[in-house]
Amino acid sequence: MPAARALLPSSGSVTLEELLVGFQKSLARATRASFETARADYEVGLGQRSLYVIDGIGINLAAGVSAGRDAGGQVQAITLDLGEADPERASRLEFRVQARPIDAIDGEQLVLADLDPLGLQRPRHALRLTLIGLASEDQPAVRSSAEIERAAASASRALDAPAARGAVRAAARPGGAWVPLPHRPVVLFLVGADGEGETFALTTNQVGQVDVEIDAQANRIASLGRQAALGKLDLAARDDEFFVYASAELAGAGGEPHRLVSNVLQFAVKRSAPPPAKKR
Repeated sequence: MPAARALLPSSGSVTLEELLVGFQKSLARATRASFETARADYEVGLGQRSLYVIDGIGINLAAGVSAGRDAGGQVQAITLDLGEADPERASRLEFRVQARPIDAIDGEQLVLADLDPLGLQRPRHALRLTLIGLASEDQPAVRSSAEIERAAASASRALDAPAARGAVRAAARPGGAWVPLPHRPVVLFLVGADGEGETFALTTNQVGQVDVEIDAQANRIASLGRQAALGKLDLAARDDEFFVYASAELAGAGGEPHRLVSNVLQFAVKRSAPPPAKKR
């Protein structure tokens, strides 16, 4: 995961993306803190007291603005200097951070997420795959409180343990519920721009997820402590972009298997030096 950077004048400049994400995370933490406090107050739960939550904040700040460019002159990032003291050189930035509810999952899904959307750790690409399905006798989810505590302890640091407990408890409701499915085989696909690709067999962990790291500079893939060199793709020198997606098979209501395919992530390979010339 990308290392956190404090958004303070003393820390120097930050990118515009880091600043915006920082405000979003702060609002999310404040909202969650309100809900967690309400859980401990029975008067709120019984409707005797109201719960107040800030669902948006307006931001107005002054900062020095500069454009970071790559070797080819293309703008790669907008950088802000929060310590700019000269009012004539500082720019005024105004924006609003607004809470937005996310629709609940209402079906089987195989979701592939980029854990480093800002690209702070490139050329390493950290991904997370989550398999969501309906808990059943032939596809059970982790059920007991003891199993959930063990699963939360073994899960990735980014996993929200309370959310995991809630998902598993929901699985025991009549009619079932959509939950992460543990210990299921999934297949990861890496494909180059020319159509060449390779596959890797993986298994979801105790909470229905599997983390993958693709090191473009080393031309390797790693997951669950195992590593393998890419054979058909050459991200270190030849291929300038690649695509990643995954698939899994689940048993349907009638017992017949059907295939789920995830979303596709596209990555551009950025190198500090141009790749070596191809031999003719």
